[in-house]
Amino acid sequence: MIVAVCSAVAAGVLLAVGSNLQNAALTPAEGRNGSPSSRVLALMRNRVWLGGTFVLVAAIALQLLSVSLAPITIVQPLGVTAIVVASIIRLRTADPASVRRRLAGTVLCVLGVTAFVVVASRFSNDRPPDDDASWQLVGSTTVLILGAGAAALSRALRSRAAGLLLTLAAAALFGCVVTLARVLLTQAALWAAGEMAGTLSPLTVGACAGVLVVAGLVGTVLVQLAHRRLPSDSVVAGLTVVDPMVAVTLGAVLLGEMAGTPLWALAALIAAAVVASCGVVLLSHLGKTRDPASAAVAG
Repeated sequence: MIVAVCSAVAAGVLLAVGSNLQNAALTPAEGRNGSPSSRVLALMRNRVWLGGTFVLVAAIALQLLSVSLAPITIVQPLGVTAIVVASIIRLRTADPASVRRRLAGTVLCVLGVTAFVVVASRFSNDRPPDDDASWQLVGSTTVLILGAGAAALSRALRSRAAGLLLTLAAAALFGCVVTLARVLLTQAALWAAGEMAGTLSPLTVGACAGVLVVAGLVGTVLVQLAHRRLPSDSVVAGLTVVDPMVAVTLGAVLLGEMAGTPLWALAALIAAAVVASCGVVLLSHLGKTRDPASAAVAG
């Protein structure tokens, strides 16, 4: 459990650093200049963006390690570390007028997610998923993929809330990715131990893997679009608040990781989610600005 917790915290730190690097390499103007293919090629040549990508890959690896060693309800919310680190990074160059709002949003996110994980950890239990639950998870993720894709192509992207909508959609998909990864890693552990009874069918495993890849790719594209509209700490806050809440909800409802949880605990979880969500909304109103430091790094 100690290794799982340390891995989750380290993943949160790397998420903040990687997101800040990618955010510095992206500007609102870049989202409108050139064809999509030319913009992708420009990013692939941008050392700052590539560096952020490598850091994020390391964060994902540590996150997968953590969920393979402990229930999602315990380790996934620990990514709140990323909000603190991202806020510290942004405060160095933030507009003085936005400091109070930034700090207030960060505190609400941290308090909400901390309360969420404290309550969830008391009632979490580890059980291997079955075929029915896994297919329900595949279906739920597919619906989210279609919904996120439709949102990304809609006129909503032209509104002021576009950055927040993109971040929330990506976070929901990443929550599904983590839950699917948990299913696959648990299955791999059972196969490695030679326990074939009660394991998932090859078709189920293949469906989970395929949907995981698609959800991860769509979520990654949405995050890049969000980085053009919001500062890095706003994107990180949305990801680290919504991602674990979606993952914990799926783990509880579909995988049975919180079976037998009393009503008061469910009410506390909802209240904590509302508090954290208020923090995300507060941070999302801090529009992306091109500060001198970021301009120098991106260049």
